[in-house]
Amino acid sequence: KWKLPRPVLNFLISLAAFIPGLIFTTRSGLFWLDIADHFISNYGLVLVGLIEAIFVGYLLGPKVIREYVNELSEIKIGKWWDAMIRVVIPLVLIWSLGFSLYTEIKSPYEGYPKGALALGVAYLGVVLLCGILMGIKGRREE
Repeated sequence: KWKLPRPVLNFLISLAAFIPGLIFTTRSGLFWLDIADHFISNYGLVLVGLIEAIFVGYLLGPKVIREYVNELSEIKIGKWWDAMIRVVIPLVLIWSLGFSLYTEIKSPYEGYPKGALALGVAYLGVVLLCGILMGIKGRREE
């Protein structure tokens, strides 16, 4: 899949996870873990939910998912679900994301230095980028 011998690939992946993880073993590890957790939980999960809602609502089509769920479930989902996926959920998630960003700018998380918070944002970006790259690489192989 990656055109590298398995031992080399295992070493590279382990190294790529080990080096950034070293920061969590220092005396300030809990500080960094708190910042990383804050950004991944409050922004990363909301962004993933928003992307999924847009993907299902506009690219895949909510009807496909609704019909699939209705085949398997005793409780049937009506056409109202299409509107929820296309309009309501993205609007709520965008509002939530915007409000969180506004609050973050107005009063930085836990009063931490802005430089530390910037590293938290960078950590979130790296995690999202890794997820995207893994998804793209996996798709090409199918």
